[in-house]
Amino acid sequence: IASAVTKATSTVTPNVSSRIGGHDANTLLQAGGDISVGSTLAASSEATATGGSVAGGLSVSVGATNATASIGPASETTPMVSTSITGGKLKSRTGGINATTVYNNDSSGKVTNGKGAIANAYAAAGGAIATSGATASASNTPTLKTFVDSDVELSAATTIAVTGNATVVAQATAAGQAGGAIGVGKSTASATAN
Repeated sequence: IASAVTKATSTVTPNVSSRIGGHDANTLLQAGGDISVGSTLAASSEATATGGSVAGGLSVSVGATNATASIGPASETTPMVSTSITGGKLKSRTGGINATTVYNNDSSGKVTNGKGAIANAYAAAGGAIATSGATASASNTPTLKTFVDSDVELSAATTIAVTGNATVVAQATAAGQAGGAIGVGKSTASATAN
């Protein structure tokens, strides 16, 4: 009897935040040009599992691999990436006010965008009786939040923009081979991106 089990797991739970605020409602912050606050996150999670087993003669061989890659918030109540303007008054005398949150979609060149969640599992088994199975699971479920508190007063000569954008990718690949007088193989791949 020959057996091989391989598991690979990669879990990413980042927390990035930025804000302007934290002062009382009567405080005025002002600038002559643009006022910007933003959070940018580039995240990748990759897991690859490869395994195989071979048994000689009249024997049994079993091969199994599991690969799991995930990106998500540490808790359901905390966003992975957030940007906010809180408290007081904010004024741009000659420019605009921008609050933005970005996940794996930075077009400004600040960061190299992440690849998302990628899981690859490959299993092989060979013998008189052989069974193999590969399971790959990729999950990319980011949470983004961009907001201005309701008690904040914004004033700008040009535009006021509150934005968020994301590119969410999840890829899963599973493959297996079973060879012998009796060979059974099953591979399962699932990917979730939302």
